[in-house]
Amino acid sequence: MIRRCWFLIVLSFCFVLPPLDGQLVPVQTSAGAQRSAMGTVRSQVGSLKNATRNAPNFVTGGYDLVWEQFQFLRNAFSGLLTTLNPRQASDGANEWAELNSGLDIIQEAFNNYQNDVASGRSPNSAMDDLCQILYRASGLWLQEFNRDCSRLHVGW
Repeated sequence: MIRRCWFLIVLSFCFVLPPLDGQLVPVQTSAGAQRSAMGTVRSQVGSLKNATRNAPNFVTGGYDLVWEQFQFLRNAFSGLLTTLNPRQASDGANEWAELNSGLDIIQEAFNNYQNDVASGRSPNSAMDDLCQILYRASGLWLQEFNRDCSRLHVGW
């Protein structure tokens, strides 16, 4: 009886799993898809920089605003990576890893903000510093992003 139940369970997975494979959407690696993804990354950097200019003016919610915009930037960059063709992905593996590490380093500024506030620093002062760091760092990150995309012929 137990063997029969296991057999039925395994057999049911044979019918359930194959359709899942067919439901995955193929990734676009066309130049147009890459240009669109690059535009999204650039736009998200602009949105993050805009948030850093506005967040210090909020009584509450400024941290959440810049955090959300930073996460949108991370997601946009991840989306761009899915549009790369195999050659761009392999030839630029180091560059893509460095850009991802750059985002990790920028993200540490959020931890520094939380540590500053936890240690008694004024949230307003800590927010000002966080926003200045994010503004400058995201601008530098974007310069490197643009340079790497150009060198690797992304969107050509």
